[in-house]
Amino acid sequence: MIFVNKLKDCLVKIKVAQYEKKKIVLVKASLANLNLLDMLWKEGFIFGYTLTKGFYQIFLKYNSGGTGTLESLVLINYTMEKNTLKKLVSLEPYTSYIVLCNTNQIQLFPSNTFLKIGGKIIAKI
Repeated sequence: MIFVNKLKDCLVKIKVAQYEKKKIVLVKASLANLNLLDMLWKEGFIFGYTLTKGFYQIFLKYNSGGTGTLESLVLINYTMEKNTLKKLVSLEPYTSYIVLCNTNQIQLFPSNTFLKIGGKIIAKI
């Protein structure tokens, strides 16, 4: 539960900073945040991040219209069983989900191959 709260706190800080049109935001360094930021960077939602004095300095990314890449983010607290995400995609085909897998990996579904292991949905983009 603490792991999920750290992830959600990081996502909220990024979303608020993008809403305020900031270029950089700081979040406390933790393994949970590192895994989340790594996934966000690989998927192109942020320009990157660096570790500075116990904080991650996150370089925010905006689209050509000036809106933040995570401004449409909606936090969710829902545990999924195996193969249930595939059904969800058929209902909302243009939506991605940030999922904390049962193996404590953070995945973006459906753009990444989801290991059929279920997990907790953290947010919807």
